[in-house]
Amino acid sequence: MPTATLKCCNCKQRFPREQVEKHTHNNLRFCSTECVTEYALNKGRKAREKALAKKDREHKREIKKKEKADRAEHRKRKQDLKPISWFHNKARVACNAYVRYRDRNEICISCDKPLAFEEKYDAGHWKTQGAHKWIAYDEMNVNGQCVRCNQHMSGNEAAQRPRLVAKWGLANVERLEQSGKNLGEKSYTRDELLEIEKYYKEKLSALQAKD
Repeated sequence: MPTATLKCCNCKQRFPREQVEKHTHNNLRFCSTECVTEYALNKGRKAREKALAKKDREHKREIKKKEKADRAEHRKRKQDLKPISWFHNKARVACNAYVRYRDRNEICISCDKPLAFEEKYDAGHWKTQGAHKWIAYDEMNVNGQCVRCNQHMSGNEAAQRPRLVAKWGLANVERLEQSGKNLGEKSYTRDELLEIEKYYKEKLSALQAKD
């Protein structure tokens, strides 16, 4: 009858079963004392290598985290040096880009000219930004408008109202008309303007994703 054998956990060679009682370690079976020792040494080395690798990964993560924080701080310092007009411009560009895309298939808000046939058209404000800061970035106050009405007719404000009522509803138009009254002068902070920019960029991306 063939002798029963087992596989050594270290060298992977097979050895007679009767030797297993002599060389069992942590419920693992070995063919010799040398294999027990070698296995234990290798296991310790692998554990140390694993611990060092983990420590190295954590160190690299900390470095990346610090570099990210440093970049954010650097951006903030640069932004703090910029005038408030720079932030207004970023918010205005984002708002206008969204409105032009939103209204690309509509007619001019103050005449019947289809904007889709215009080589260029504007995001026109019904209530001007300078005199009505509370609604300067209100998307209902900003609508697609042909260049003639916006730039050469000072926004053609009187013709806008009935079309705004048809587009947004009377309650919203009256809200725009009342906005800012008895509230005093509106002064935007840098953070507010950055949030406005982010808001309209996200809305534009969402619209474009649907097309």
